[in-house]
Formats: sequence, structure tokens, C-alpha cells
Amino acid sequence: MKRIKGLFVSISLLLMVGGCTSPFTPDFGAMSAKYATLLEQYQINMIFQNIVRAAHTRPLSFLDIPSINGSGSIAVNPSVSGLFNGGAVVTNAAGLNIAGGLSAVTPSLGATVGKSFNFSQSSLDNAVFWKGFLTELPPETVKYFVHNHLPRELIYSLVIDEIVIQSPDGTTQTYINNPMLDTHPEFQRELYSLIKDGLTPQYVVSSQKIGGIVSESKLQKAHGDNYRQTLLKDNLSLVTMSVTPEKTFQIVSTKPEFKLCLKTNRFSNFEKDVSRNDYCQVSPISEDEVNVTNAGGSRLYVKVRSTSNIYAYLGEVVNAQLQEKPYLVSVPPPGLEGDPALVGSTKYAVLVVKKNSEFEGAFAYLDDVLEGNKFVIPMKNNGYSKLSVKTLAEFQTLQKIPGSLTPSPSVLIR
Repeated sequence: MKRIKGLFVSISLLLMVGGCTSPFTPDFGAMSAKYATLLEQYQINMIFQNIVRAAHTRPLSFLDIPSINGSGSIAVNPSVSGLFNGGAVVTNAAGLNIAGGLSAVTPSLGATVGKSFNFSQSSLDNAVFWKGFLTELPPETVKYFVHNHLPRELIYSLVIDEIVIQSPDGTTQTYINNPMLDTHPEFQRELYSLIKDGLTPQYVVSSQKIGGIVSESKLQKAHGDNYRQTLLKDNLSLVTMSVTPEKTFQIVSTKPEFKLCLKTNRFSNFEKDVSRNDYCQVSPISEDEVNVTNAGGSRLYVKVRSTSNIYAYLGEVVNAQLQEKPYLVSVPPPGLEGDPALVGSTKYAVLVVKKNSEFEGAFAYLDDVLEGNKFVIPMKNNGYSKLSVKTLAEFQTLQKIPGSLTPSPSVLIR
């Protein structure tokens, strides 16, 4: 009877333990960190996959993960195990005989922890996203990336498509930023020349003449005695042209904007901003003006890429280094561009890609089923590869404006 009584005491203790708080708690911090790592690799591989697609002249395709749902659960399962041995027959209170004796009772507590994530993949392949994706990058966007923490030679190599210099006689020389062309080293020489001249997008206040010269009496008649304040409300200012016999003015419209500027006065379509000691482009060469004689000196035209064209450029960078006679696109700091010791070195390479080769660790990896090849950006000795992918990801993120993401997930993965 004492053994039976011990059994009930053990069961009671077990139930009390089962009612307490479980020591097993899902580690949501670890779950979130693990997901963030997987998402990061997903984004890197997606960008790399589209670079390889561009290299093989295939359509680009973009997926995004706009939403994540996570859940965790705990199931507690109490149980009891007893050890009986042979011996005397024990009769319980109900008159039933139990053969043998209860020598030990072992309570136990089992817990099952469940973790899961649900996430959706939404396609960016729609008109809203692609309109911005195909549009030439404006100077203010380029300005975000031109600062002391990023090599200008790398940023300009990514965003500049071509450089056109028009001579006074109307002839033009075009330098195209395509590493698959034999003339690519000439483009790099011109680019480094512009970088040394201080090429940079600057925030300036530009002015434009409105109408002809007007007298003070006409201004008073049209806008009243406080004509200056009235015009100022419309962002218009006055430039005094003469004071005798009557004051005359030129109405000027001012507008803050980003312009391409230099530190040296080399081109006739750049005028000096005295307050900042810069020369800023006031009239870029249009395609209609090519081969048209101009009365001044040489003029400069810099064509900037769209985000889509940056993918095309990096695709050509891949093709150049994987062709029969490899050509590695390298952008050393200004002053080192002619160093023969850097020829073929990956130290300042725009993008390093290996094909069907052994490697230790990968920053990005792609098993291309259509081409039947494996491509990888190595984790080490990859030059500016990580920075190039990061910059391209940021350019691409700027295209994710309202409406570019589909409202409902196209693919739900559990």
C-alpha cells in the first residue's frame, strides 16, 4: 500500500511540474538573424544572376521579398514510467490484485519546440518599376554616390556610358565604356583625365533670362512699387543693366539643380561659378549638335547610364574576363592607372567572376541551368566586386517606388 501511495504522490508532483513555466523558449533572435542572413545571400545571388543573364543577352527578371511571417510553438508532454518486480500479491481498495510490487516511479517532462517562417516573393517585372529602371540616372542620384568613402573611378566606371568631346571645327571624338571594345583603354584615359580635373555633380543655382530688358517704370506699372518682392515670390530676381537715364533690369529665373562641374576651365560649355571656383556645364551637347561647328573651344558631353545599362556593362565585364584572351577591367586610384605592376591584378578589379573553377568560399554563386555552367564571385581576392554589387543594389532600390511591387504575393513559400 505504501508503494501505491508513492505512485500517486509521484503523479501529483509530475502534474505540478507540468503546470509550471516551460524552460524551453523559442529563440526568436536567432531565428531573425538566420533569416536576415539568408535574405542577404538571396539578394546578392539575384543580382549576380541578372549580371550573368545580361552577359548572355537574356532578359532580366527581378523578385523581391516584401513580407515575412514567423511563428514559434511549444508542446509539453508529461509522462510517468514505473518499474514493477515480482513478489507478493497486493490487493488494492477496489479488491483487485496487482501481481508484483512497484519498486520505482520516474516522472518525466518532454517538450517539442516548433519554428517556422512564411515569406512571399513578389515580381518587380511591371511597367512602373521598369520605367525608372530604364531611365538615365539623374545627376542628383549620381551625387549620392560621389563622396570620399567610395572610389570615384569605380562609380564613374559604373554610371558613365560614353564621353564625347567636340572640337571647335565640329568634329567629335567618342569614347565608349565597353570593355569588349579594343578602344576601352582610351575611354579609361579620358575618364581619369576628367577625374583629375575634378569631375563631380554639384548642387548649384542656375539662372535663365526671362524676356528682354525692362525699365523700372514698366516694372512698377506691372507689379507695383514693391516689384522686387512681388517677383521674388515667383522665384524671379532682377539684374541691374543700367542706371541712367533710367534704371533698366533683366528678369532672371533662378532654379537650384545638380550640374556636372569641373575644377579646370577646359571646355566652352562650362561656365565659372565664382563663389565656388567650379566650372559647371550650362549647355550639354545634344545629339542634334554633333558635328556642328561651334565658335568657342572644345565642348564636353558625358552620357550617363540607366540602372538597366549598368547590368549590361557588368555583363560585358564578365564576358571580357572569361573570353579566350581575358581582359580584366581594373580601376586603380588616380596616379596608379599606368602602373604595370597592376596589369592583370584583381586588387582594383570592377568585378571578378570565375567560371567552372574550384574555389574556397563564395560571395555569390550561380548554377546556371540554361548555360550549363557554374559562376562564382570569390569571397577573397575579388577587388571591388562586393562594392560593385552593393552599389548596384542601391541603384536598384531607388526604383522601388509605390506601385512597383505587386500588392499580393505572386509566390508563397512555406
